[in-house]
Amino acid sequence: MRFRTVIAIASETGSGRAFLGSLLVLCALSLVPPEAAAEADTPLPYGFLLAPADIAIPSTRSPAASPSINSEAVKRLSRAREAITALEAAQGPYHAGLAEPLLEAAATAREMNRDNIAIELYSWALQNLRINQGLATDDQLPVVEALLELHREAGDLEAVNDREAYIFRLAGNGQQPWSDESLRAAERYLAWWQEWLVLQEGEYQGRELWDLHQMGSDLAESVCESPAFAARWCAPLTLRALGSLYLIDYQVEPISEFMDPRRRAVRPDWDQNPFDDRLYAPEDAAYATGARMLQTALERVPDDPDLRLALADWRWFQGRRGAAREDYRALYADFPGRFERPEPLPVLPGFRRDTRLARDSDAVLIRAEITSSGRARQVEIIGPGEVEDGVRVRARRALRETRFRPRLDANGEPENAVIELDLLALR
Repeated sequence: MRFRTVIAIASETGSGRAFLGSLLVLCALSLVPPEAAAEADTPLPYGFLLAPADIAIPSTRSPAASPSINSEAVKRLSRAREAITALEAAQGPYHAGLAEPLLEAAATAREMNRDNIAIELYSWALQNLRINQGLATDDQLPVVEALLELHREAGDLEAVNDREAYIFRLAGNGQQPWSDESLRAAERYLAWWQEWLVLQEGEYQGRELWDLHQMGSDLAESVCESPAFAARWCAPLTLRALGSLYLIDYQVEPISEFMDPRRRAVRPDWDQNPFDDRLYAPEDAAYATGARMLQTALERVPDDPDLRLALADWRWFQGRRGAAREDYRALYADFPGRFERPEPLPVLPGFRRDTRLARDSDAVLIRAEITSSGRARQVEIIGPGEVEDGVRVRARRALRETRFRPRLDANGEPENAVIELDLLALR
């Protein structure tokens, strides 16, 4: 995992320098004892490759065969398209009166599972609304949402990304003046952007990671300083901004000093990417950055239980066990129900992936012992039925890389516990 990321960064400089980078990595790894390297590995954030089985989104498509030519739906669609053709011929393709029949025909096509036709008609209707009503009107939102659902059903990742970005723009791009609706849209877009970057794993994405980090942290900080919105939005936006640090911490490889790209200035033959250099700053200080972000938010909304728990989990995830145990003991006194069983981290923010956009997803039922240090041991695949060997290996490896919030005993101390998890192994 970590070895692969370093090589991906090195490869940006060309094949020859990629080989040199790979050689340096192998030399560096050879100096580290295996047990030390394993302990230093970044945990796998829950939701990236393993997710609760209940996130599976059932298809709204009917499994039945296409309606017959005499069906009422086919007749309605045919009449609607004839009316659209006649109106277009009489008034032109941008006439305001076309929007309503286009939307009705698109809804009928969607009902019939004629998704390509529905996408064509909804897109035409959206263009018509933009021309006749302006570039950012409320009437566009349900049309874009309908298109977004169709793209998700089709597994069209690029189209989904475009539509999510469009919805964010309609809501004001997170800029002031804010409203609850615009901040809800911003939180939604940050969540999608994180999912998008998880789906792009293996591709170079330094600039996108940096932009996500900057946008999320800047918005959270500004909202937390707003008397009108801090009470409702400081916590959820701070937690969503924390998600970018989980992502950077996992996907950006820390490099030892002799390989630090910030030292490449003394080697003019090494290409430099400014976004690589910027990313190493938050990655190198991920723990301090996240802790400071959460502590600042708690100054604005004191004693918020989600922020308190997220801070304790962040410390535990980052290996600061002493500080995390103190936080957990204090939280246990107030919220004992949150520590009845181990929980894979992070819980807050939650990373949610649409299974329709995954390359594949396999259901697995796993039993494991979660140690008092939050590690999965004795991992067994116990269902359902026959599970392919490749899926077994992938799921077991991912669970072992996951860090758990431990169960606490009556004294608020971590203890071992056996759990069963109904999961989806995602790619």
